[in-house]
Amino acid sequence: MMEFGNSHFPDSKGGDGGTVSRERVYAFLGLLSHDIRNDLNAIDLMSCYLQELSSEEAVIAELSQLRSAVSYSAKRMVAISRALLPAEAELLSYSLLELAEDFVGHLHKVCPEIVERVKPEMVRPDCEVEVDVELFFEAMTELVQNAVAFSDEKEPVFVRVRACEAGGLWEVRQGWSGDSLRAEQWGREPFVSTRRGRYGIGLFHARKALEAQNAELEFQHDIQAAVLTTVVRLKRGSLR
Repeated sequence: MMEFGNSHFPDSKGGDGGTVSRERVYAFLGLLSHDIRNDLNAIDLMSCYLQELSSEEAVIAELSQLRSAVSYSAKRMVAISRALLPAEAELLSYSLLELAEDFVGHLHKVCPEIVERVKPEMVRPDCEVEVDVELFFEAMTELVQNAVAFSDEKEPVFVRVRACEAGGLWEVRQGWSGDSLRAEQWGREPFVSTRRGRYGIGLFHARKALEAQNAELEFQHDIQAAVLTTVVRLKRGSLR
C-alpha cells in the first residue's frame, strides 16, 4: 500500500484510524470531481434556459456572467482532478524543434500574460524525441509559470531547447535566491506550496506527467549567481 503522505484519520474514540492509500484518495477525488462537474453543468443548462426565456437585457447579461463563472469552476475542477489522478502517456516520435515551436504557440494561447517575459531559444541540430504532446505541454506550462511566479517581474525567464546524446534537453532559467536544500523533493508530494491560496499540486502533476513519458525533471541552483535552472530531459525518439 502506498501511503498518502501522513494521511492518518482518527476513529470516533480518538484512536488511529490508519493510513489511506493513494488509490482510495484518487478514487474519491475522481468521483467528487465528477459529481461537482455534473452539478455545475446542470446550473449552466438552467441558466441557458432562463436566458432564452428572458427578454430583459440586464437579466440576460447577469445570466451570461453566471454561466462564465460556472464554466470557470468546471474547468478548475477538471484541472484539479487531472493533476491528482495518475498520468497515462501515449508516446509518439516528434521533432524536438517543432515541439519547441508548438510549445511557444501553446504558451501564447493559454498564458498570454507571461509570454513577454519568456525568452525561448532553440539550438540546432534537431532530433526526434518520445513525447505525449498534451501531457508535456501541461508539465512545461506549469514549470514556466512557476519560474515566472518565483522570479523578479522585471527579469526574463529563458527557455533553452537543444538536442543532447540521450534525446532532448529543456532548460528553464530564472533568477532566484531562495533555499534549494530540498530541491530534489520538489513536486514529489501533493498539497505542498509556499504560495498562499495555492493547492500545491502544480509541480506534483508536472513531475507525474513527465515521468509517465520517461522524461526526467531536475532543479539546479547556482547559489553564487542566484540562478535556478529547471532541467527536463526527453528520451530520443524510436517509435516510427
